[in-house]
Amino acid sequence: MKKKFWKHYRIFCLIVLSIIIIISIIFYLFLDSYEQGRSTYLAESIVNNINKGNNSEVIKYIKKENYTSENYYKTILQRYNNVSYEKKMGVYKDNSPVYSIINGDKEIATVLLKASDKKGLFNINRWLIDKIELSLNKDDITVIAPHNIDVYINGYKVDKKYINNELYYLSNISNIKNQINVESLNEWIITDVYEDSVVTLSDGNIVNKKGYFVYDFGSNDTLLNELHDYLQNICYDYSRYVSNEHGFDKVTPYLLTKTPTYSFLYGVKNTNIWSKNHTPTVFSNFKLSNMQVYNSDVFSVEATYDYEYVVNSTQEKRNYKAELTLLMVKKNGKWLLGDLTT
Repeated sequence: MKKKFWKHYRIFCLIVLSIIIIISIIFYLFLDSYEQGRSTYLAESIVNNINKGNNSEVIKYIKKENYTSENYYKTILQRYNNVSYEKKMGVYKDNSPVYSIINGDKEIATVLLKASDKKGLFNINRWLIDKIELSLNKDDITVIAPHNIDVYINGYKVDKKYINNELYYLSNISNIKNQINVESLNEWIITDVYEDSVVTLSDGNIVNKKGYFVYDFGSNDTLLNELHDYLQNICYDYSRYVSNEHGFDKVTPYLLTKTPTYSFLYGVKNTNIWSKNHTPTVFSNFKLSNMQVYNSDVFSVEATYDYEYVVNSTQEKRNYKAELTLLMVKKNGKWLLGDLTT
């Protein structure tokens, strides 16, 4: 009798245990299916991949646009390692979820989901990533380069249809282009370029001036050293002239005639009469930088320096910082000032 009882008891326990295991498995499968059926499941996966640096898993959902590549998007996403997600206000709907990926208080991407044609276990909905859109600004950029140079953005060659002007001159050269022999340049205007795109050339370097990219013509340190004192004298005599310490005759030997700069400086003598008598100007911290050699007879260079003097009538000390760009032109073996930008 006892043997029969224990036999039935063991069978009963095995049945109960089996039922518990089956129910547990079913419950686990239900929870797993439910978890994967939540739209937040995919948003969390995107966030986790970005935070862990698994950017390839994110990039495959990003539509590649002009001048973009996987490496470009990797460079962007590598900036972030502590992102989160939230429903995109005003856009999110239960039947078409949209999530914002947030870094700090800034949206860096938008994740758009779509319903899958297939259902999960227990007929629970499944979601798919429709696409990911990075929240990047686009802008038009200008590139100035010689005619024989091709332009590349993020490694992609730019079509020549974006050349806006084949007879472009830099502004300081444009002022005197009829008096000098300098080749024109190509002005490229390239539309809808993503921020932080890398602009390169088929040959040579380029300088980024806040979205305005200009070919680097390079410098000539030997020539610059030879002309250092001469260029310093031009700058110092210019400042003495505009402060009414010297007359126009002190600057005319430096000037290329029949230029806008010559006309402007000639007119200064009629407007600087307000300058009061003062002590001789004292100069300091003279520096030359960013020399651009356009050819053997034309170059530009930036000059910075400080100067000060004391107004005789009031004993007021005046301090100034000068920032000039000189365009120098060689005429008959002598370097003359063709254009001055302050």
